[in-house]
Amino acid sequence: MRPYAFACLLALASFTLVAGACNFKLGDDTEGEMGNLHFAYSGPGCFFGCSLDKKAMQGAKVSVSVSGDTTGGLTGSIDEDGAATVSTQMETCTCSSGDKSTSHSRIVHGGEHCESGETMKCTMTVEVAALREGFSKLKVLDGKGAVVDQVDIAVRPATRLDLAVTSKESAVEPKDGVYTLKKHADAKISVKAFDSDGDELYWSREGLKFDYDNESVVSGSGAIFSATYDALTVLSEGDANVAVVCAGETARAAARFHVTP
Repeated sequence: MRPYAFACLLALASFTLVAGACNFKLGDDTEGEMGNLHFAYSGPGCFFGCSLDKKAMQGAKVSVSVSGDTTGGLTGSIDEDGAATVSTQMETCTCSSGDKSTSHSRIVHGGEHCESGETMKCTMTVEVAALREGFSKLKVLDGKGAVVDQVDIAVRPATRLDLAVTSKESAVEPKDGVYTLKKHADAKISVKAFDSDGDELYWSREGLKFDYDNESVVSGSGAIFSATYDALTVLSEGDANVAVVCAGETARAAARFHVTP
């Protein structure tokens, strides 16, 4: 494994990452078995990348970023009858020029070439569907079908879901099992999933289902940036329950809410 070494932070308001020569390191990844590429989970909770040491949650989807010294034309593949399968994939290439003090990069699309003095570098994102418990080998192939590198992805079912409720980014502690919120509060319910060994699982999409029994009191507005929580719409005084079920329905949890004026 090696930590990512490119960063100088970001303008979140414009969703733009600014790369620079900073001293700190962000994120983590896993080196491929052949040492040619690096693999990292990307998405909720892994904005700067996470190593593939975490197991993927059965029934969900995970996004895997693939990086290395490549000029493109790669394809992600998983053999049939494995624990996972490739759902979608996308390759992004840039042409860069300049030096450390002044540099310029532009995105190029399939079939385009860099101009003289530019260097092409490509990355790819492979979305993997975690189908059943076990291991799958994610292979990256070149244009001739040869393996450039590969890595294991482990899939485990969730057996426990831990819930946490926050309001205005502060934790809300339950009393006698009930979370009390004020009407029109800015709140969310977050979820962590664990396997039978107590290891936290990872997923990027389609991991959870939230069921609200009284949406006139509390309803889910859907979380834009994360599959691991749901933003709550607190509408009126009263009581409501939220059931949370993981993909594959191997684990579930529930939260009870009481809304005050």
